[in-house]
Amino acid sequence: QAILAQVLAPCRTQPSTHRRSARPPSAMLARGLLRTSCRLALSRPAGILPAAPAAAAARFFGGHGDPRAHLNPDGTRPEAEDAEDYHDPDPIDHQPKLNLVKERGQTFVVSGDPPKTYSQLWEDIPQNNIP
Repeated sequence: QAILAQVLAPCRTQPSTHRRSARPPSAMLARGLLRTSCRLALSRPAGILPAAPAAAAARFFGGHGDPRAHLNPDGTRPEAEDAEDYHDPDPIDHQPKLNLVKERGQTFVVSGDPPKTYSQLWEDIPQNNIP
């Protein structure tokens, strides 16, 4: 308690009322930190220390598992995967055959399936009372 009294002694003195003196910024910061710590120390009952947060004791930073799980059992690094046997299907291989007709020097695509009416496309939407 004697050490605590020596530390808190500057806090119990009144701040000076004279104009601001030319102090370096580090001294002003240190004085502000000392003032805040003294204010907190006086507001806390003597003999009670602040409890350490429980979360700080259990920090893992992403290391929750086996630190060697990314290696083979013999300790070597697995071979990097390559694109061997990868096949991207070509969409042109899966399109229907076009019926091409040449008329008057132009080529037209004729549908093998004639166009459907509205009622054939959407049977569940009746078109009985159309204005």
